[in-house]
Amino acid sequence: MRILQLVWNRMEAYGGMQSHIRAMSAALERLGAQVIRYELPSRNPYHRVFPGDSPRLPLQDVAAVLEHIVDAEDIDSIDTHNLLAGHAPGVPAVVAECGKKRGLPHLTTVHDMPNGEVISAAHRTETEAILRSATVIVTSDANYRAFAELFWLPAAIIPPATDFSAFSSVGPPDPRTIAYPGRLVPYNIRVR
Repeated sequence: MRILQLVWNRMEAYGGMQSHIRAMSAALERLGAQVIRYELPSRNPYHRVFPGDSPRLPLQDVAAVLEHIVDAEDIDSIDTHNLLAGHAPGVPAVVAECGKKRGLPHLTTVHDMPNGEVISAAHRTETEAILRSATVIVTSDANYRAFAELFWLPAAIIPPATDFSAFSSVGPPDPRTIAYPGRLVPYNIRVR
């Protein structure tokens, strides 16, 4: 099985989503799948491309480039992460349409849900159409509740796991260990 994995974030960076995606890729490869990863085009300056990064799809002609990759790589399935993020409007719909045209299964993981913020009606409509074409995974009970309230669609909950071996100075955890792998940055989405 050849799986096309499409992500917004640089996989060379450390973070919860990146750790989840790297672990998922490794598990799939141990099961015999081949994972081909590309970064989605993004207007977010955080997603700059650095030397050695996974290739990023171009914003211009993304549909044609994506279809070429799917055909050339003989892709069997599409795996996406955090399509709710509006880093490049229209791109998630292109991904869903490409998979739909070729009859490919699409698995998408929702890592972050808007936390009480309002998303635009256009973004919500586009996102809901994409989510309806995919099998959806959310990463926590809180995300599940927020997802169900916003979209009323089925989703499976697969919580993130912390690999304590990545924190060599900590050592093995005892049963009372609390891990807080989070980003301490402002998260402020404005109502439109």
